[in-house]
Amino acid sequence: MARSTARRSGWYSLLVSTWLAFGTGRSGEAMASFRIGLHRSAAAAFALCAILSSPGHAAPPTPLPGRTVLQSSRWPVLAVAFSPNGRLLASGGEKTGDVTLWDIAQGQAIATLRGHAGDVNAVAFSPGGRWLASAGLDGAVRLWAVATATTHAALLGHGGPVNALAFSPDGATLASGSADGTVRLWSAANGDPLATLRGAAVRALAFSPDGATLATGSADHALHLWDVQARRETGSVAGVVVRAIAYAPDGRLLAAAAYDAALHVWDARTLQPLATLRGHAEPALALAFTPDGRTLVSGAMDGTVKGWDVSTWRERFSLAGHADWVLALAVSPDGQWIATGSADWTVRLWRMP
Repeated sequence: MARSTARRSGWYSLLVSTWLAFGTGRSGEAMASFRIGLHRSAAAAFALCAILSSPGHAAPPTPLPGRTVLQSSRWPVLAVAFSPNGRLLASGGEKTGDVTLWDIAQGQAIATLRGHAGDVNAVAFSPGGRWLASAGLDGAVRLWAVATATTHAALLGHGGPVNALAFSPDGATLASGSADGTVRLWSAANGDPLATLRGAAVRALAFSPDGATLATGSADHALHLWDVQARRETGSVAGVVVRAIAYAPDGRLLAAAAYDAALHVWDARTLQPLATLRGHAEPALALAFTPDGRTLVSGAMDGTVKGWDVSTWRERFSLAGHADWVLALAVSPDGQWIATGSADWTVRLWRMP
């Protein structure tokens, strides 16, 4: 706890506060030249092939009741994502530029993807699990071939840090949101640019389950909806400082974590407010619905992970264990596990209560 407390003060607090506030002062930095290093053994390559070919879901090792610490590094963990078959977890964090692939069943890192310069703010698997996208402070979006843990494409065009990534449900399009005030749409097949949506600095984004709408949270203190096909804005909610966005699996609900320490839920079609959830002592920075749509899970600056019953909007559970902010969160495809990344330098796996 002493380590965590020390990092809350001085330069660390300034750094994280600037990051959370969509700081664009670094957007003029020259983009680092492309480089990639890959540290993996033949055994790791075989492990990746075996994991990707398995249709089942992995059960993480549990040295602690209901939770497992996968990583203890020297820097905060900013992003986590499960592969579609639930057998891999990707994580990225501050400073190193590395993306780590974890074998969930073994609780071990099996590949490290190197190519970014500085923080990795976002990671996302394609729906089929073939590609992994990553992005961060250097403004580059990188596509990796998961089976070989090698680069597929480097997508360049943003003029500032990239804060959010999402694949369309059909896997054809990758969206990236940046502090440069744009959302860029890319072809997932070859990395070609498809369109640019312009607005304020983007912190969060999510595709609707049908892929027709893209929701974004921006530095203009608003939530925006975009028609993906028409490339135009179709609606917005003002006065909400969005940190994370999630659609319910059936597409009827849209939820956002906001800086007022509440979770806001709207009708996804009309944007009529349906619920305001309060329980975290500090703002939530990450959230996700469970695959069955019955629970909304959130992680916050108070270090807790909470679950909310969608039928009643009451708090269903609260998990404590992180010693600092919860910066990233993902729910496994089978709904049995929650992965969190924290400013306490750890990735944790929690059994869904």
